[in-house]
Amino acid sequence: MQKGTIKAIVLPVVFVLAVIIFSFMTNQTNEDLTTEMSEATLPVLTLYDGKTAINELYGYTEKMDAAYMRDTITPIGEDRLLPVMVKTYQTAVDKISYEIRSLDAKRLIANADVTSYTENKGMISMELPIQNLLEENEEYLLVIQLESGDRMIYYYTRIIESQNSYVSECIDFVRQFNDTTFEVVVDNEIIAKDFTALIPGIQAYLRGSLKNRKVTMTVRVSEATENVRAVSRVEKFQMMAQKNNALLQLKEEFGLELY
Repeated sequence: MQKGTIKAIVLPVVFVLAVIIFSFMTNQTNEDLTTEMSEATLPVLTLYDGKTAINELYGYTEKMDAAYMRDTITPIGEDRLLPVMVKTYQTAVDKISYEIRSLDAKRLIANADVTSYTENKGMISMELPIQNLLEENEEYLLVIQLESGDRMIYYYTRIIESQNSYVSECIDFVRQFNDTTFEVVVDNEIIAKDFTALIPGIQAYLRGSLKNRKVTMTVRVSEATENVRAVSRVEKFQMMAQKNNALLQLKEEFGLELY
């Protein structure tokens, strides 16, 4: 058998085997990168507006500069009661107290111990009575403190008393947006333009099929640093070719196609 014939048979076989091996290695790597986050080691507080969870607070074992703890803001209702749920993560909670301070943390508005709460299976449920000392529409700092043995754990949030905060309406809007909006991520502006032109037709079809007139489609160009996982054979080959340009030459020489 001539060398040219052997080459014509062997090289396509090598090419196909390379694609299969790379596909297997890619899938193995993706699986290895998937890890579970460890559970919290300190209790986690969830603040509620009525029965709706609105903020989740994570603890600090040292006092922080409270004036800079501005991650969350929690509205106070007309009843001046702030429902709080504590997931203890097997941390013994011996005492609960809280402070209300001016936003710069320099002026103490009120402080109190929490003596009325229920504990069941690692969950503590309580309501913090917010004293009638707050100016409407002015922000204050709330510091919740848990005592566990000789250790203090601190939680920070801003609070505001407002008659027109529309918390329920805002939460309903966010949930609706999350349930009815989907995003298509593309590689470049040209494809984005083509997909954007298709939005009316796709939306109309989905709204009719799902019987939901609020279904919304958006298009976004992926970031340069965004990691996109190869799914199809063509995508996997393109990833291989980026690492080894010889594969492109091999593909062109033998006229090979991937489907």
